[in-house]
Amino acid sequence: MPLDQLSFEDFAQWVKTRFRVAMASEESIELELVEATPARTFSPAGAKGPVFESFSLIFLGPGNRVLPQRSYWFESDDAGRFELFIVPIGMEPKGIKYEAAFNRRLKDES
Repeated sequence: MPLDQLSFEDFAQWVKTRFRVAMASEESIELELVEATPARTFSPAGAKGPVFESFSLIFLGPGNRVLPQRSYWFESDDAGRFELFIVPIGMEPKGIKYEAAFNRRLKDES
């Protein structure tokens, strides 16, 4: 599924979902979506300008392997398959956290 067709609401419903993340060769690792920040909309040009949305997703993965920041293919039975850029943001006792940040123009309503 193209990433631009997935909304904040889609991701919010998938919190606590485990995603298979494709790595080199045929390896994969599981990341769990643990948080979806509330979406924020804004218009840098004022009321008549284009509207953008901003939100982020936090994933938790195993602590024994760090994925470098880059785009990966994510897949789950509920969400299907999509490509997402993630960045490692820290380690905690349960594993390594990753963030995907969205700052994108919303489609025009016309």
